[in-house]
Amino acid sequence: MREMLSKMTPAEIAALPEHDLQRAILNAMLERARTPTGGMANRQQLAVEVIDHAAMHDNLPFPKMKELREGLERNFRRASETLERDRLIEPASGMNGTHGFVVLTPEGRQAARC
Repeated sequence: MREMLSKMTPAEIAALPEHDLQRAILNAMLERARTPTGGMANRQQLAVEVIDHAAMHDNLPFPKMKELREGLERNFRRASETLERDRLIEPASGMNGTHGFVVLTPEGRQAARC
């Protein structure tokens, strides 16, 4: 999520404990929701912007880039599953939700503000 990249490097994001990554996702989603052109987050694509940034700027050898990508995908997937299970995020309404887009619940908004 591009909002995280202004505060951390991809490697730092990959090293976050799950709880910290969950909070970072909530904060990024809240920041994105406040911006008219921010767009929604997609549960299948949460890590993509971070991975793309690393691929473009970090100049990592292929094995290290593959390891970083796999770690980011796994960590974001686990964090989003927990956020959804805890009802802090939920599928967006209509076709957006069908296509994997998620939004903050009222509880998620509150948690992001804390």
